[in-house]
Amino acid sequence: MNKQLFKSLFVVSTLAFSLFSCQNESLDVENIELAPSALNHELVMKSIYAESETISLSKNTTVGVTDRNPSTFANSLINAVRQAGNGGTVQLEAGNYYSDRTITLPAGIKTTIKGRGKFETKIFLTKNPGPTPGFININANGTAFTELLVDAQNKMQYGACAINTNGKSDIYLYNVGLVNASIGTGTSDNGKGLTPAGLTAIACSFYNCDHGINFNRQYSQTPAPWVKKVTISACWFGGTQAAGVSIDCGNDGIDGVVFRRGLPGAAEATVTVTNMDGMEIKNSTFEKASKYNIAIAKAWNIKIFNNTLKGNTGSILYGEAINLEHETHNIIIEDNKIYNEGLSNQNHSYISILTFRDYGNSPLLENGCRDITIRRNEFRGDCKSGIAGEYAQRITINNNTFSNPRPTIRGINFYVQSSNIWHWSNGVDNTASIVN
Repeated sequence: MNKQLFKSLFVVSTLAFSLFSCQNESLDVENIELAPSALNHELVMKSIYAESETISLSKNTTVGVTDRNPSTFANSLINAVRQAGNGGTVQLEAGNYYSDRTITLPAGIKTTIKGRGKFETKIFLTKNPGPTPGFININANGTAFTELLVDAQNKMQYGACAINTNGKSDIYLYNVGLVNASIGTGTSDNGKGLTPAGLTAIACSFYNCDHGINFNRQYSQTPAPWVKKVTISACWFGGTQAAGVSIDCGNDGIDGVVFRRGLPGAAEATVTVTNMDGMEIKNSTFEKASKYNIAIAKAWNIKIFNNTLKGNTGSILYGEAINLEHETHNIIIEDNKIYNEGLSNQNHSYISILTFRDYGNSPLLENGCRDITIRRNEFRGDCKSGIAGEYAQRITINNNTFSNPRPTIRGINFYVQSSNIWHWSNGVDNTASIVN
């Protein structure tokens, strides 16, 4: 049988969305209204496959779910996915749906689970389900969620996701709210080493999620030298949170720790820095977080642009709007508004570029970051440091604006074996400190 070659075409119309207000920390998700979206989800071809990928015919069936009984909703949703079949749609009408258990969708059936609006259709977890990687666990590549809210109500253990991508690829989230979970979406903190390959999140809101979007690869699991492009666009991260987006491709407790390098998996961990395939974080708003708005470790090939990042709450000693560490390289940070304000000379930064200091190990030059470009950003805030780093190499900082209030120590501050730090046209270059 001949295979038909094709390339996916994305046709995206004007995107209209509404973000949570950063002023309302006691937000009631039951009563939020969102302006209707101008994006027609059916016009978006979600997967970006290679030209040699074949097209398989699928159903175009829509199955409705009306069951709101906590003890039976999970089975009703699972059965609806089976009835809709591959390529079908499961439609949830406006209103609240409740489940007293986690939901693992059927294997291999790619469907769109669709509501009537991010704050019109809401799914709640009502009981502690015991140890679990997620409230809703995806089980097929290409699965989509649109126009609904998933609220785990803090019923799960630390490290569990509201929607767990479960290692499946090309997951598509449009206008989805993820609320009250340790992790909004991505990979759960359960040591399985799965990746969110090809994940697309557009106009989604993450509220009271310790980590909004998370990728955590532990050293002893399957290596991840490459992850298909992840796109995060026009999203909002707020409420009580440690980090908005966390991409940690080497959270292993091994690499960089000299006395542990003889343990199984250590050699693989040492050499693996994950290529994120041009991952984009763009057009999004990050409210204050205790640790970071964006954190990237042991990864490369990522672009962060056109975002508003509001930095840290000041509730812990150190933090930054953007944290780069542990051999991260080839990162572009441009055209963002980065405001780390209200910290009154506390030990925080706009951007930190660091080596690997976890688990009590000594920092090493081999674990430092390199080839980072920071340009055309607007910085503001009276934290101690602006752009700070150690063991950093080949860092380009140019044409940024440092508005008042400025950092109380230096706008650009690199120390401990940092080299080739190029900076110009930033307005603070005359006070920069570079220690080789």
